[in-house]
Amino acid sequence: MEVIDAVMQEEDAKAVRLIPLPCSNIEDRWVWHFSNRGVYSVSSRFVHIMWKSSLIGYVPSMNIPPKLRHFWWKACCNFLATKQNLHRKRCNPSLVCPICLRDPESVEHLFFQCDWTNAVWFGSSLNYKVESLAISSVMNWIVPVMDHLDSAIDGPACMGKIIFLAWQIWKSRNDCVFNHMPVDPRDTMARANFGWSKFHGSLGNQEIPRKHVKQVSLVTHWECVEEGWVINTQ
Repeated sequence: MEVIDAVMQEEDAKAVRLIPLPCSNIEDRWVWHFSNRGVYSVSSRFVHIMWKSSLIGYVPSMNIPPKLRHFWWKACCNFLATKQNLHRKRCNPSLVCPICLRDPESVEHLFFQCDWTNAVWFGSSLNYKVESLAISSVMNWIVPVMDHLDSAIDGPACMGKIIFLAWQIWKSRNDCVFNHMPVDPRDTMARANFGWSKFHGSLGNQEIPRKHVKQVSLVTHWECVEEGWVINTQ
């Protein structure tokens, strides 16, 4: 515990202490994450190097908080603790998405294929319409996006907004799983926009309180919208 306190911030140290220890008697073993069998090979290493090379110099140079750089790197490399990844490592009995309760929760499902995230991307300032079936991995999606934004005047700002939005999707998902708080696309969009704006100093030291949300079941569903709202069905 002393080592954890010495190398981590207080908030992160508390989170680490809450991680449950495994109950099985299976001995630890070395696993190569970048092959399906967990066995290292020269070919799998070569593929991995070529796969991530486009992000090696890009992510560390991005003008975003270090925590978000680390988060985005993990998202692109499929290192986030989704249900599917935990199930693959035998740390979780189910791989089903805890929000839609329908599909396996892969990184791609988490950010792009779960129904509520479509509303987040489309309703944000990016106005991005997700083609979920065309996204095979976060890496394959973000590389052409980076290529396109490299030549745009507001490219760095758009890239920052993408990562802030993905970060808030991840946080909203975790609030739903661990705190039983329902996902709300409008709340997620507002927090992503506020975080981006505050990071660049346009809002000064103003704070935005998290709205009060009562404890609910993890199962979410569509309800009739309030009078005056317009739904875009395109």
